[in-house]
Amino acid sequence: MVKKTILVIMAMLLGIAANAQQRYIARGAVEGELYYSVDWLQYHSPAGIDSMFKAIFHITENGKKMDLNYSVKYQPPDALTGDALPMQPDYVIADATPGVVYNTDWYMAYENGQPYDFDRLWFSDDYGKTWKLRDVPEYESRYYISNFKGLIYRGGGGIYKSTNYGETFSKMEGANNTPSNGELGWREEEAFGVGIIEPYKGILAHTLDFFRTYTQISIDSQYVYVEPEIFRGGLPGEVYVTSFFPDGSFRVSFSADTGYHFRVVHRGGMPFMSDRKAGDFYIVTNASWGAKNTETRESWIGYARPCVEYYTNYGETLVGIYCHDFPEDYAENQCAGVLDMEAEVVDKNNVSLRWNALETETPPIAYRVYRDGVLLQELQQTTYVDESLPDGSYVYFIRALYADGCESLSYNIARIKIQNTGIGEKEKDDGIVVYPNPASGELQVTSYELQITNIEIFDLLGKSVGANLRVCPNSGEITTIDISHLLAGMYFVRITTENGIITKKIVKK
Repeated sequence: MVKKTILVIMAMLLGIAANAQQRYIARGAVEGELYYSVDWLQYHSPAGIDSMFKAIFHITENGKKMDLNYSVKYQPPDALTGDALPMQPDYVIADATPGVVYNTDWYMAYENGQPYDFDRLWFSDDYGKTWKLRDVPEYESRYYISNFKGLIYRGGGGIYKSTNYGETFSKMEGANNTPSNGELGWREEEAFGVGIIEPYKGILAHTLDFFRTYTQISIDSQYVYVEPEIFRGGLPGEVYVTSFFPDGSFRVSFSADTGYHFRVVHRGGMPFMSDRKAGDFYIVTNASWGAKNTETRESWIGYARPCVEYYTNYGETLVGIYCHDFPEDYAENQCAGVLDMEAEVVDKNNVSLRWNALETETPPIAYRVYRDGVLLQELQQTTYVDESLPDGSYVYFIRALYADGCESLSYNIARIKIQNTGIGEKEKDDGIVVYPNPASGELQVTSYELQITNIEIFDLLGKSVGANLRVCPNSGEITTIDISHLLAGMYFVRITTENGIITKKIVKK
């Protein structure tokens, strides 16, 4: 019985077809750098989606700057055969070489009229702008990147190693397993795997020789529940574990001693990626979509607005949220934007904004200040005070306006909460519950103490995306909201109660 249990646990932790490092986000070779693979542009018609473009974004300066380095019209794997199918942005990984990033995708080929699937490894040495096909393995495979230049492993029909950026692979004798739901560590054959055994108890496996031998560590259920993943931290021995929990929350937990002791460092949105710098990590989402009508109300173009939440001090400090607009004419219509806007509450109910003047060859003629997606003021100075605000949560951003009519993208997003509760008063969000979170079809809101008078949903730029629901439920009653029409990403639920406004963050699956 003991032997059988060990085998079951190892089957969950290890596997050549597991989803380790199969992620849409990868840390780059330097601190503050990420790569992000995501759907970028969609053309909709009454008949459905006519076309979709996928992209590789290059993120630098801890999320302040984001470049669309590669874009291609998506084609289903069986649309073409063989090498004729161009590289499709999917799972990205990057090693310690500046400019080097990999992408794995798959295509369907035919032999004697019978279809069969192939995984493909693509290589770029110019930050994802151009791509070369590197490897088409015989078996279904996964690729793993370690903390070394040019070193990449492949799992599938055994473990294979390449030291020349995937150009050639050689089989590693005695190494038969790769980490499930995990990634490689700081040493050449170091790896981490994480899994779940009943009743929802976590198991972490750590190896220094690619699972020829390994250490198995239990993780308490307050840190791991379902769908766990593990990430290496900024120093040897540091690991982060992410997981979903019964209340719908997504938690990030951190260990400085290879998994023996954990603490929760973040609750909220996803997906997650740790930085090369110790204590820094990111939540990167395609949190909202811009859209514009074309010929009819039913036909429209949707475009990406990726957002990067940047945390330091192991989750203690949210440095900033940087959102980026990539509309259809992005390449032809981009101009320098404000990257350093700061916001703070002053005199209890005023918000002070400040930023530095842009030192561009042709300076902007004005700056536009937005609150909750609405233009407040167009001005030339680099400070602004929003005065006499009622209690509530507000979203601010700045755009630069140029003489040729170009209005910059909105990079810095500041969320500010005004709350002037007196001593001894209860916090305004006592008793408000929004669930499930993440949600897909319906969202439910209930209050155990306060009367709710209005509910509205906003995207990260403060644009209302849900109906203004004027409801008056008594304590304990439930309001159900249909959110099936919303695109996947992060949103804010603004709840008006008898005592003021409460804002909750949700994730739409």
